[in-house]
Amino acid sequence: MELLGDIDISTAPEVCLHLAAVTSRQAPDLLLDLRPVTFFDCQGVRLLMFAQQRMWEQRGQFYLVCDSPQILRILSIIGLFVLFHPSPTIDRALADIEGPRPPCRLSWES
Repeated sequence: MELLGDIDISTAPEVCLHLAAVTSRQAPDLLLDLRPVTFFDCQGVRLLMFAQQRMWEQRGQFYLVCDSPQILRILSIIGLFVLFHPSPTIDRALADIEGPRPPCRLSWES
C-alpha cells in the first residue's frame, strides 16, 4: 500500500478505513510505502501504530518503506524506529521479508 501526500488530521480517517480493509483478513502481510508522503505528523504515527496492532491481531507482518529524514527522525525520537525497522526501498523491504525480524510487542489503544 502506498500513501501519497499529507498524512494529517484531515486525511487520517480515510487512510484508517483503507488500512482496516487491507488488514481485515487472517495473517495479512502489509508493506506500507511512505516515500511519496509530503507531510507526516502525530496522526501518521497513530496510523502506523493502528496498522501494526492490526498485524499483531491477525498474525500478519508489517513492513515499512520510508526514506524521508523527517519521518525517520520522528520515529527515532519517539522510539518507534526499532519497532518498525523502516527500509529505504521496496526491494530492501522485500529482502527483509525473507529474513528473520526481531519480535517486538507494544501496547497501544486508539
